[in-house]
Amino acid sequence: MSCDESVRALRARFVDRPNRFLVIAELSDGTHVEAYLPNTGRLTHLLRPGRPLILRSDAAEHRKTALTAIRAWDGCWVALEAALAPALVADWLAAGRRLGRFGVAVDVRREVPAGRHRFDLVVGTATGPVWVEVKSAGRAAGEEALLSGTPSTRGVAHLAALGRMVEGGERAAAAFVIPRPDVSRLRVGGDADPTWVAAVVAAREAGVEILAFSCDVDETTVRIVRELPVVYGDR
Repeated sequence: MSCDESVRALRARFVDRPNRFLVIAELSDGTHVEAYLPNTGRLTHLLRPGRPLILRSDAAEHRKTALTAIRAWDGCWVALEAALAPALVADWLAAGRRLGRFGVAVDVRREVPAGRHRFDLVVGTATGPVWVEVKSAGRAAGEEALLSGTPSTRGVAHLAALGRMVEGGERAAAAFVIPRPDVSRLRVGGDADPTWVAAVVAAREAGVEILAFSCDVDETTVRIVRELPVVYGDR
């Protein structure tokens, strides 16, 4: 799957982040502009003064800013749009790829409610459906992708709900999309938020399959290209 974001893409450099949803960037002519940031993570590893960014033109009447920050440079381009992750997994699986131990996907449904929650995907397989929650994990240290250092109350609640569903006879997975091409595995541990790490470990122990996928990313496209191993602990 490839998400093309090439429409009026602009090169810029990061200047500041006044709040969670806004960055100030400097264009090549020295002009400072505001851009919407579609990622609520801390992103301190990416958003440093002078770091290259890619901005996309998103002018519309309902928009407060006419630009969106879609890439940041960290030795490679890293996709910033966290909301793309479920679509990337859905299209990867819809092409007939395997969903971990559950086998090849035969159909994929998006945004499916279950009780008080709404899960990103329900994936049909030859042996039945699998409930899937998808998260983005853009941090890295060397060749390892890392979970977010930002607490995720919603994410923790969804993982706990998946664990209860498995205990009740359902099947479930949590998929972490790494929106960068330079890692070889996902580590659950290290300096990630402890509550988030504990939630992932608890879900795994309850029988939730924990999966990771890495992406090819350039200035205009992002797509999943392979599944990565998941390792646990602080090394």
